[in-house]
Amino acid sequence: MKEKFDAIVVTNNNGGLFVKGKRYSHVKKLEVANKFFELFVSNLENPPTVKAVAKSAKVSAFFARKIMNEIKILGDIVDPSIIKKYQRTKNKCGKGSVKLELRDRKYILVLRTEKPERPNYNYVQELYKKYDKKVHTY
Repeated sequence: MKEKFDAIVVTNNNGGLFVKGKRYSHVKKLEVANKFFELFVSNLENPPTVKAVAKSAKVSAFFARKIMNEIKILGDIVDPSIIKKYQRTKNKCGKGSVKLELRDRKYILVLRTEKPERPNYNYVQELYKKYDKKVHTY
């Protein structure tokens, strides 16, 4: 059986390897997050810059910023397979679908912090009660 290799591996400015057009794995995202935390803990008075995290993790500044923002906004790293699945379902929502605003997402995070084992339908109910926002679970 023949193997097909059509991926072009490229080196970024910081010496890291990546495949153009492919997402980094969840493991790579966690590596970048760990570098961010290491740099953060080593100098608590001055948070690390995007450039410092990118250089340390050997990724682009764009990717380092993306990971740092995920941590700051969500408090965690999201598995790329979940993002991909969400994007597929998002495209199927169609006419009349509702986008969550920043305040809605923050409220959901507050709810999650209060009770992490909360079922999805409860988030839907709470959003409706607080902001009169109707959403569906997938």
